[in-house]
Amino acid sequence: MLIFLFIVQLFSGTTLPTFGTDMEETMYLGVENMITVDLKKVNPEDIKVKVNSGTLYKKNDSVYVYIPQEVDAEVKIKLYYQNVICDLKIVTIKVPAPLTLAFDTAPSDKIKLSALDQNGKWTLRNPNTQANNKKTFITSFNIYIRNQQGISYYSATVRGEKIDEAAIKVIKSIGAGATILCNNFQILQPNNNITYLNEQKELTVIE
Repeated sequence: MLIFLFIVQLFSGTTLPTFGTDMEETMYLGVENMITVDLKKVNPEDIKVKVNSGTLYKKNDSVYVYIPQEVDAEVKIKLYYQNVICDLKIVTIKVPAPLTLAFDTAPSDKIKLSALDQNGKWTLRNPNTQANNKKTFITSFNIYIRNQQGISYYSATVRGEKIDEAAIKVIKSIGAGATILCNNFQILQPNNNITYLNEQKELTVIE
């Protein structure tokens, strides 16, 4: 209470910066968790964010990136204005839930030629979720297509979660027996965290 009164007196007439309302109370080990700051029009040079463990770096004037290094720890994140603490958040660190991949028009490791035209896409099973049930999305992946003899026929980086038209055209030209290999999935997590899923998926094309 005394500290609060001291801050009020020290910065009387100034609207103090706070952590953003979108800041999560749960953060995840090994990924980039975003810490947002509502500057309240103060000079960004007067702002500092500190944590008692893990790695922290500044992304821009109002966004910091925090990478936890301990699980199940309560981490204190402190916001300073002119070297005086003005806000405090305590967050819990958890291990991200495992992500698994499935192609929604191919229930097994085989896909029909006709299913390629059904706007099938890679989806994440049991994705990590945070506040407001935000989803986790695939933003890109690598694709390799082989013919019936196992010879590499085509490769590309695909944006989004669907096999694009260029790849579908190649697969159709090869026909049944073609192999689709996808890996290096880039994942957009809640709070715009970017990670990569170390998983390789293979689909065999059938009639």
